[in-house]
Amino acid sequence: MTLGDSIQSGNCVTNGRITLTLRPGDTVGFAYESTKRDGTRQSVKVGLERVA
Repeated sequence: MTLGDSIQSGNCVTNGRITLTLRPGDTVGFAYESTKRDGTRQSVKVGLERVA
């Protein structure tokens, strides 16, 4: 699943993209990518797992 954002005001980064990927073993991959105001790319990638 890929999600996007469209922030209209404030000092946040606009047009970020969040991608959720189902992985084996009931885990989910989470990736966030965007371009900061100064033009540099930023990204975060982590694995999420269920906490009982």
